[in-house]
Amino acid sequence: IFILVDDLKSHGCFYLKETEKYQKLPVLKFNTMRGDTLNTSDIINNHYSCVFVFFHPDCSHCREEINDIMTTCITNNKIKWIFITTASPIDTEPFFSTISPLLPNNVYIISEDDYPQAHILFDVSSPPAVFIFNTNGRLCWHRKGEIQKGLIASIVNR
Repeated sequence: IFILVDDLKSHGCFYLKETEKYQKLPVLKFNTMRGDTLNTSDIINNHYSCVFVFFHPDCSHCREEINDIMTTCITNNKIKWIFITTASPIDTEPFFSTISPLLPNNVYIISEDDYPQAHILFDVSSPPAVFIFNTNGRLCWHRKGEIQKGLIASIVNR
């Protein structure tokens, strides 16, 4: 579904090295803030694309990026959106409540305040960061740092 194209260079995106480009989505199991369990192998087995968005509620760039994603991309039901933070649920829930009181079923919010397993695996030391995996579970695009408004929407809505 997602393809890296030359026009992304103008947006300051990282191009993945050939070895990273086909990296498989790691098998992770999360407890979401809704109280359900999310297993990344289920996402791949059901042929969904997924977008990991690492954020922190106090980060202004993160707030802008998530607002943009929530208004332009979130209705795409073929994509699983996984928002991950090291902030506590108490700090995270009000942040999402102001953006979208009723989150769609394809949105998962993960608080890794006890152990940041995804942050470690994806080597995210500070947000924002975004990783996009296609329906085969292959990493096809990522960016660490501030992202130009509308860029994620232009990638996932192709």
